[in-house]
Amino acid sequence: MKRATARFTRARSFAALAAGLCWALSGASQGQTATAESIAEMLRGGGYVLVMRHASSPREAPSGRARNPRNTEGERELDETGRAHATAVGYSFRELDIEIGEVLSSPTFRAAETLLYLGYDDAQVVEELAPGNQNGAWLREKAAEEPAEGANVLIVTHAPNIAAAFGDAASGMSDGETIVLRPDGGTARVVGRMTVRDWAVQAVGRSGS
Repeated sequence: MKRATARFTRARSFAALAAGLCWALSGASQGQTATAESIAEMLRGGGYVLVMRHASSPREAPSGRARNPRNTEGERELDETGRAHATAVGYSFRELDIEIGEVLSSPTFRAAETLLYLGYDDAQVVEELAPGNQNGAWLREKAAEEPAEGANVLIVTHAPNIAAAFGDAASGMSDGETIVLRPDGGTARVVGRMTVRDWAVQAVGRSGS
């Protein structure tokens, strides 16, 4: 019980920190078509697809003792910021009562780590979400599928794939940012975007209300 409480407290601290970061530099996310507050409210009812760029990861893969023992292929890993941000977003989902059903992941280690810190370690690995698969067709089609009733789908992949699928609506996505889509008659309608800070602000505001 003490360990679980410590994890919850740490996650809330990360969320509060993320909420305060870059306050003067970022308002609504670029390309936002709905407010962060309204997006959080809509997601509580389920029926949406969340496509997230993996959290912060240096361009160079770690080596030697710096490498995570589970990273047997020597891939890129999340840095401290990435781990903290993914933890904060996962905390925010739960604090905001956002139900996540199906979870899909790129096969890369940094995507798997993002989901681990989000709190979802049972994701389905999908090769079409790997880096380099930039035709966008598979991701667009998946985002157009209706989620299970009352739940949302979470997909973690890479910026080039998201841009290939959703064009200008996904331009300039930051590490850990999420584009929120609503399946609509065989297509995926972009509702808006949520940065790490957007999630954290909503979660901290809800927990303090």
